[in-house]
Amino acid sequence: MLNVGLMGAASITPRSVITPSKRMDDVRICAIASKSKERAKEFAARYGISHAYPDYESLLRSTNVDAVYIALSNELHATWAIEAAKARKHILIEKPMCLTSEEASRVIAAAEDNRVVILEAVAVQHHPWQASIREMVGRKPYGRLLGTMSTITFRLKEGQGHRFSPEKGGGVFWDEGCYWCQFLQIVGDLGAEQVGGYSTFSGPNGIDLTFKAFAEVDGVKSTFICSYEMPFDNTHVLVFENGKARIRNFFAPMFGEYRLKIDIAPEDGDRQETIVFEPRNYFYEQLRRSRGITQDCLSEVTHLIS
Repeated sequence: MLNVGLMGAASITPRSVITPSKRMDDVRICAIASKSKERAKEFAARYGISHAYPDYESLLRSTNVDAVYIALSNELHATWAIEAAKARKHILIEKPMCLTSEEASRVIAAAEDNRVVILEAVAVQHHPWQASIREMVGRKPYGRLLGTMSTITFRLKEGQGHRFSPEKGGGVFWDEGCYWCQFLQIVGDLGAEQVGGYSTFSGPNGIDLTFKAFAEVDGVKSTFICSYEMPFDNTHVLVFENGKARIRNFFAPMFGEYRLKIDIAPEDGDRQETIVFEPRNYFYEQLRRSRGITQDCLSEVTHLIS
């Protein structure tokens, strides 16, 4: 059994870890800590969590907690990931894992030094559509990949949360850019030659309500637009020498068990091809993957001790 403690009572937590854990016999949400003791108690009572801690330090000291899910505001991620690693807790951390490359280096070093697993919660990465895209790019059934176009846009009302605070890592690119960066990983293995971006930063408190970015990865030209002020859309398009592939509404499995498909339009226009994936939920797949890699880590440690 993997006993998981929650750091933060974020609104995404019931959907991202509590509900998926109920489908798993070897994962249990056993504890929560919040910036408010009362908030932690209320959250624990609502979701049937046995222990509510008055602060994050107390949760990390608990010998009953094997791993933590960190869902705090963005500027706190690196600090508490490092503290969790020092406490020898495995870590599932909401995206973005950190806000600077220097923070990333310190988080990774802490995880390595303390032999714990850390996984950034970019939940889309655990769905089989990603392997299909990688295979398509590598095998080249439609020729060489020339470029990609990605869109993640939705209307978000101004609020008091971290998304509207630059000091807390707010803005649409911090929120949604990780999905584009991860997509570039599966199509081009991060061999970025050129990268850039643009925003007017004219949103509340100077955040980026809309951000446009581009990259050239191994000769593949990619564009990205994300926005809090444009109509709802989340689509990846891949342009090959002899056709196009499109993944529409790829966020859907974040909201339940949804079927995804890749529509392929070959250049000759004679036929439309479709790859259909059975209904899946991103968060369940993510938690299952988290359980798997922590088990692998424990097995490795056991082997080394033996």
